[in-house]
Amino acid sequence: GVWLAVVTLNEGGWLGLAVAVPGWIAWRILQSLAEIIRLQKRANGLPYSGTISETEEAVQQRCPGCDAVHYETGYCPHCNRAVAE
Repeated sequence: GVWLAVVTLNEGGWLGLAVAVPGWIAWRILQSLAEIIRLQKRANGLPYSGTISETEEAVQQRCPGCDAVHYETGYCPHCNRAVAE
């Protein structure tokens, strides 16, 4: 779809992008709505098809010296103080 629009852009002007961009936006909106429906079904114990995207777990570290919050372990990037894990 998108590659065809790019080829059409070279051949017939901006018509390809005028069709591809709204189509891509509509596809992203529908994918997001499908994800929300799957999450609601899972929360209520109902069967659902497809996969739910997972997020990575991030651990926040708080520096005891300057009270800055960051995600790295070891040393604080602000004051270079050692941060306990």
